[in-house]
Amino acid sequence: MARGTMHRSVDRLATVVVLFLAFSECSRQKPAPLPDLPELAFESMIPVIREQIQKVYHRAQENPTDATANGHLGMVLHAYGQYESAEPYYHRAHLLQPDEFRWAYYLGTVRFFLGNDAAAAAALRVALRMDPQYYAARLRLAETFLALGELEECERMYRSVTKERPGSALAHYGLGRVESAHGRSVAAISHYRQACQLSETFAAAHYALALAYRDIGKTAKSETHFSLYEKYSSVKQVLEDPFLYEVTELETAAADDHFRRGLSLADADSLPQAVAAFERALEINPELMPAHVNLISLYGRLGQADRAEQQYRTAVRIDPSRADLYHNFGVLMAEQGKIQAATRAFRKALEVEPSYAEAHSSLGEMLEAQGRLEEATKHYRLAVKNKSNFRLAHSNLGRMLFALGEYEEAIEHFLSTLTPEDEQTAEYMYNLAIAFANSGDRQKAAYYARQAKQRAASLGQTELAALAEEILRKLGAEGS
Repeated sequence: MARGTMHRSVDRLATVVVLFLAFSECSRQKPAPLPDLPELAFESMIPVIREQIQKVYHRAQENPTDATANGHLGMVLHAYGQYESAEPYYHRAHLLQPDEFRWAYYLGTVRFFLGNDAAAAAALRVALRMDPQYYAARLRLAETFLALGELEECERMYRSVTKERPGSALAHYGLGRVESAHGRSVAAISHYRQACQLSETFAAAHYALALAYRDIGKTAKSETHFSLYEKYSSVKQVLEDPFLYEVTELETAAADDHFRRGLSLADADSLPQAVAAFERALEINPELMPAHVNLISLYGRLGQADRAEQQYRTAVRIDPSRADLYHNFGVLMAEQGKIQAATRAFRKALEVEPSYAEAHSSLGEMLEAQGRLEEATKHYRLAVKNKSNFRLAHSNLGRMLFALGEYEEAIEHFLSTLTPEDEQTAEYMYNLAIAFANSGDRQKAAYYARQAKQRAASLGQTELAALAEEILRKLGAEGS
């Protein structure tokens, strides 16, 4: 045998021996014991959440060694912010399925939220060994390093992210924090500025930049960014995290079920029941803005003005960028006869969303009530321009044009109110009858007056039927 060949054979044998010894050592190590299924304090949960969690809990009890059953229970608890209860279930899922990224990642995430930084870092490291490129896990691990004071590891992680994702505002913000921790204000400012440029609404970055500018004596710039922080303080900086989206969707799905039920009940005029459904949706997800918007309106319709106003204040703190919040509050103010407050609310809605047809129409009504007819007409025109099938706006604009003697254009807008056919159709036909009568078209005036009378009578709208009858009488068309 050649000498080189003999050496290679010896090397291979040595390698086999080492691998065998390593395997033998691993085989002697016992796997980590599986913790017992923890008890959950169901009595402290609100009923609507308790019901959802109990179903998943019973499934985990029936399948105690099923990683998915344990992990799913952790996800549901996580979705409702019960991180301490979620942690042991994620731990069990990870022990039962150690090669599944999600369980290690979720475990690290809830430990991060609980402030258990060392344990969070350990779990996140495991997750990243399975998927080294997962963006959210890298940012979370970097933040745990920062909390642990491991600045070199933290900086290395953030720099690796910015190298691959130069548009990551969160990573630049993180690097700014590292520089601030080192006392290097000028370097920190560079990263904070990049974070603010990449995400204009990044409130925390504006605040950090304001502090850094203050540290180097640039007061004017500091005040500018303090103002921007206050402006965007209610705007959340969203982290791209598909796995965490799966968790939050569990909460959203349950809240959405109650929300949809609330819509159905409101459509059926079951207002107290609709309110209860929307309130249950908000118990699950306090940031479900459509539920807040609907409750403002429903409380107002039920005569509960104080609750409606409180709902509005709460909702605006959560999301001040919703035009429909200001519009519904304006309707509430208008119903209470608070014309100026309503006008301000409708104008605020249009600041947020200039093409909001309903707000233009509602503002037009407030301006009309104040005798500002030219302005009112302008907003009614904008309403129909932005929503061509907006029946009420066509009616309002028709009235304005009729009052100005512009009968032909008024008739065009009144004709747009005839569909769909419902209990309001008789009133719109009555308006058309008057408009045609004033334009000199007696035949069409009689036709629409007759139609209005018949429809109003069939719906029990006796006063309107009598008014239509009066037009027919004046036209001499009673028997036509």
